[in-house]
Amino acid sequence: MDTWQQDARVTLDFDQAVSLSDVWGAQLMEEGEGVVTATFKLLPFNHHTPMDRRSAFGFDATPPFHSMLIQRGPPFGRGSKRL
Repeated sequence: MDTWQQDARVTLDFDQAVSLSDVWGAQLMEEGEGVVTATFKLLPFNHHTPMDRRSAFGFDATPPFHSMLIQRGPPFGRGSKRL
């Protein structure tokens, strides 16, 4: 994403079921065990985190995934973008 919007929701679709843990910079909105779709709520911009993590969020996924689909909704645009 090109901007950081506190409380914005980001939904990721994975190519296989994964278990998510150790989320930083966002809050996982539902249970993270064996999910194919996960929604995160972005937390406030944290000035105390390392520079490379200030405008980002992340998580651990087991097993490692190879592709995901980000669902974009208003106001960021139409459609989806595969990463």
